[in-house]
Amino acid sequence: MTEFDPSHILEQEESLGTLLRDAREAKGLSLQELHQATKIKEIHLEAMEENRFEEIADAVYARGFLRICGNALDLDSKELVDQYNRFYGLGKPEKVRQNPKLSEKKKPKKIKWIVGGVMALVLISSFSLFVTQDQNEEKIVSEQQEPVQAESLE
Repeated sequence: MTEFDPSHILEQEESLGTLLRDAREAKGLSLQELHQATKIKEIHLEAMEENRFEEIADAVYARGFLRICGNALDLDSKELVDQYNRFYGLGKPEKVRQNPKLSEKKKPKKIKWIVGGVMALVLISSFSLFVTQDQNEEKIVSEQQEPVQAESLE
């Protein structure tokens, strides 16, 4: 295993992915082992090593992943994030890509709530109409019945 010098790569302005991969390999870690140490999914680790940061849902996650990887690989986490900001922009985190599955799930859920609300209103209205109608029928029946006089059995 060779000694890894992260300042050498940062001075050459090579990619973040190269820096991460070289540091991981210098420590003798596989992607699976780095995943176990950092709890970052292997697909995200691989994407970062290949400079495909657009595959990470949000810039704030990319910065967080870089900090975590930097700590695990004994790199300067602040320098990694600074380099990320230089290449991919500073500013507020914005979505790089939108997950279509998430946006599809939100719409049916909203529709389900609307349909459920309408059904609840229909049931409540039907029930109150039934109760009101039943009370009216009882009132009419009681008004139509004449009082029965009891005959005396004398």
